[in-house]
Amino acid sequence: MRNRILLFLAFGFISTASLSQDIVFPQLNGYKIRTDYPVYLPDNLWDFINGAADNYLANGFVDLHVAEYKKAKAVIKLEIYRHSGNTLAFGIYSSERSPSFRFMNLGAQGYAADGSINFFKGNYYVKIRTY
Repeated sequence: MRNRILLFLAFGFISTASLSQDIVFPQLNGYKIRTDYPVYLPDNLWDFINGAADNYLANGFVDLHVAEYKKAKAVIKLEIYRHSGNTLAFGIYSSERSPSFRFMNLGAQGYAADGSINFFKGNYYVKIRTY
């Protein structure tokens, strides 16, 4: 069930992102969505991912949009990283993947590992995590 929800979010993002440069978070039935996170830019990315910010910046990081979905104790966090080019988005994606992950046909390439699905498409690197 959890994987189906993660995939729904992923496909919702893929169809939305390909239509526009604006980030529109998909709705998920039964979940409350929280989108009041700041939009993280190169100046304040360290506030969100302190230890990894330099690697993202070296890979053409433009901005990060975050949403959180909650239903009772279930929490899903969606992070959408925009980079200045698809090669750079692939660069950050590939720096975080491992050959031991379960790869899937999602976006240009994706993988599932430990309650998360990560993928890239165009100049976006997307992380969907459950807690």
